Amino acid sequence: MPSASPEADGDGFWISGTKICSTGNIYADCLSWSAVEDNGTARQFFIPTGAEGVAIEDDWDGFGQKLTGSGKTVFERVRVKRADIHDAPDGVPRSLSFTAIPFTRSI
Repeated sequence: MPSASPEADGDGFWISGTKICSTGNIYADCLSWSAVEDNGTARQFFIPTGAEGVAIEDDWDGFGQKLTGSGKTVFERVRVKRADIHDAPDGVPRSLSFTAIPFTRSI
């Protein structure tokens, strides 16, 4: 079960958590993350995949799914400013969720 723990600190949060299978994250430039505070409030934010404390491992080897860009994603005390955190919309599960957001360029 994925887990995340936002730790409030002044003007932001430190976020730590792990997701063992994150589809497409190795191709993404930015991740959308959801985490739940101790008081039960679900929060969402975007974080660049290159941010300090973000580790993406290309360790998924499921049969027929080697090119899905899936693997483990770990946040180890990733700093997120309070201004970059938003209330999660109704219906967001009260657990950690990741979404890969690949930014592409059309030529």
